[in-house]
Amino acid sequence: MAKARATIVVTDAEDDPPEEYHEVVDWLIRWEKGARIVGYDFHDLEHIWDVEGGTDAIAELPRNLLRESAWSRDGGKKSPVGKMKFSISRAKRLRNRARTAAKEE
Repeated sequence: MAKARATIVVTDAEDDPPEEYHEVVDWLIRWEKGARIVGYDFHDLEHIWDVEGGTDAIAELPRNLLRESAWSRDGGKKSPVGKMKFSISRAKRLRNRARTAAKEE
């Protein structure tokens, strides 16, 4: 399977993660076996993921969340973003809590 790389950026200036954050979490869950997080960081109110996966997985990412980066552009020759831990299970809980709150409103 052909591999591709992408850098995903979601701005997060609120107390709760925005819907775009939950879209990325949904994508990560769907492609758990076909994509992986190589680097993750949160700074300047932005979540940044460097991901690698099959071309079909990367092609499914929302274009408005993708950013040009040396890591994705140069095929991984540059170091990915920070090495912060990104917990899929914690992200799922946040997503589920946000969706439950939206339904109750």
